[in-house]
Amino acid sequence: MIDKTISMYVFFDDVLKSINHIEPESRKTTDSEAITVVLIVAQYFGGNIEKAINFVRSTGLMPQMLGKSRFNRSNDTDIRLLVNRKSNSKRPHQPHIEYFISKTRKRIETVFSDIAKYFPKTIHAVTANGFLIKLMAFIWAYTFDKLYVAT
Repeated sequence: MIDKTISMYVFFDDVLKSINHIEPESRKTTDSEAITVVLIVAQYFGGNIEKAINFVRSTGLMPQMLGKSRFNRSNDTDIRLLVNRKSNSKRPHQPHIEYFISKTRKRIETVFSDIAKYFPKTIHAVTANGFLIKLMAFIWAYTFDKLYVAT
């Protein structure tokens, strides 16, 4: 688990550096560390952020990791979902968006059944965005696991 966590961190750190991502100087943790913790929360700790933070602190991987409350506040994002609308909708999607939705739907349904094995029995979240962030974390954990196994 430690090796995989380090691999995740290095991967995301390299990606952020390659796109010239600038870290705020006022924070003690990096965005690479935050992304890594979100993924290990989904992959190893069933969505429990507190356990993941304790893990990275106790192993010395990320001794300066934020506490649970501050971590959740710093990772709150705006998420917009698109749904497939009926053909007689008064507000249809633009044709290119409709095409994208129709081509990816079946693929998503197939992959979702594989991702479901990472889900715990319940997902505890205080806000809707927190719930969506946890869902995204499970998806990233699945993706990274598939990437790690393939290499």
